[in-house]
Amino acid sequence: MVKRGVITIVGSIIYDYRIMADRLPRPGETISGYGFGCCSGGKGANQAVAAALLGADVSMVGCIGADNNGDIILSEYQKYGINAEHVTRLLDASTSTCLIHIENGGQNAIIFDGATNNKLSCRHIDEAHGLLSRTNVLLIQNEVPSETNIYAAKLAKAAGAVVIYNPAPAMEISDELFQLADYVTPNETESEFYTGIDASRDVEGASELLIQRGIKNVIITLGKDGSYYAGVDFREHFPAYPVNAIDGTAAGDAFNGALAVMLGEGRNIKEAIRFANAAGAVCAAGQGAQSSLGDRATVELLMKERSNSRK
Repeated sequence: MVKRGVITIVGSIIYDYRIMADRLPRPGETISGYGFGCCSGGKGANQAVAAALLGADVSMVGCIGADNNGDIILSEYQKYGINAEHVTRLLDASTSTCLIHIENGGQNAIIFDGATNNKLSCRHIDEAHGLLSRTNVLLIQNEVPSETNIYAAKLAKAAGAVVIYNPAPAMEISDELFQLADYVTPNETESEFYTGIDASRDVEGASELLIQRGIKNVIITLGKDGSYYAGVDFREHFPAYPVNAIDGTAAGDAFNGALAVMLGEGRNIKEAIRFANAAGAVCAAGQGAQSSLGDRATVELLMKERSNSRK
C-alpha cells in the first residue's frame, strides 16, 4: 500500500473573478466576453486543493480576511478535507482577489490584489511550527513575502522535509531561497525572467543557468511541450499528455500539487514528473482554477489511456 504524503502549503489564498473571450484585449481596448464566474484560487490554495484531490494529507498556511469571500474559502477547504487550522483571518484587510481574463484556447492575463497574502509573516510560520515539523513536503510560491518563504523553508528543512519552490509569479528574489529548495519549478516565462533565456528555444541553457544559481534540481514546465528536468543525477525532457486545452490558469498549480503528492509518497522523480504532467493536462482541459483540478482516478486514467495508445 502506498503511503499517504503529509504536505504543507505555505502560500497565497485568493478569490478569483474570471471571464472568457475569443481573444485577450489589447491595451485600451474593450471587448465582449462570456462565461463569467467566481471561485477560490491563488497559487498556494490551488496547489493545496490539487494535492488533496490526489490523496495527500494537506494543510494550508495563509491569511484571509474576515469577509464573505473568506467564509466561502474556508467552507471549500472543509469540503476538500484540507486542514485550515493555520489559515489566519485578519480584521484589517479584505481577502486577496484576482481578475482573470481567459482567451479561447487557454491563454490568460491576470491581475491580482495581494491584500491579506502580503500580511503572511514569520509569526504565522512560528505558529505552524508543529505542523512543519511533521510534514513530508513543503510547497511554497511567490505570492507571499519572500522572507516568510525563507523562514518556512528553513524550519521544514531542519525537520527533514522536501521543499518545492514554485518561483511564480516571477520577481527578484534572494538566491538563498533557490538554494534552500530541493526542487524549483518555473514555467517558461519565469525561467526566462530568472535567466534571460527563452526556455522554449533553449531549455537546456536556461536550466543550466538556474543550476549555477545554486539550485539542486530544476523542473521547467513547458505547457503543451511537457516539462524538462535538470538535476544532480540526470537531464531529461518529459512529454506532455495531449488534451484539448481550454483554460490553463491553474495547470502549473496542478503540476506542483501533483509533484508534491508523488514525492510525499516516496516516488522517484521520473514517476513524479510524469504524474505531474498528467495532472497539469487534466487541469488545462477544464475551466476555472480549482474547479478544473483532477482527482487521482482522472489523472491515472489519462496516463493509462496515453500508455495504451502507444501500444
